[in-house]
Amino acid sequence: AGAAAQYGTQVECMRFGLVIGLAGALPMMLLPILLGLGGRLGSGKQWLSWIHVDDVVRGMAHRWRSAAQGSGVPGVGVSNFTAPESVTQFGFSQAAARVWHRPCVLPTPGWPMRLVLGEQADLLLEGQRVVPRRLEREGFVFRYPGIAAALRSVK
Repeated sequence: AGAAAQYGTQVECMRFGLVIGLAGALPMMLLPILLGLGGRLGSGKQWLSWIHVDDVVRGMAHRWRSAAQGSGVPGVGVSNFTAPESVTQFGFSQAAARVWHRPCVLPTPGWPMRLVLGEQADLLLEGQRVVPRRLEREGFVFRYPGIAAALRSVK
């Protein structure tokens, strides 16, 4: 896609955190919590970058409007679609447990996850704190900046 920028085409690379909505990975992530088996995965300190589906749609529209108005820098743009308030994996589990009125006390050590899932366990046990700098710089207002309100909206 970056090659298209050479010919004057505006290119936007959009990177997404976990999208909080009724589908996708969220139902599987909530399953242990809904069964009363929720808790931290590994250390629980790994960052979980997330965004509500409504903010994804609104943020994309915001970026397209900015590009159409010429307010963006011509060429290649990069936008992180994540909520401004970061949360750790354990913080996510605690928030979900509060929203669904379930306990959040059962830790899952990393080694059994690595044994069963292999390298895919890294997706759950390692995190990255990603911030939406471009959207914030452009004045985008998130409807769901915090995880608790985002989870309540899909309950």
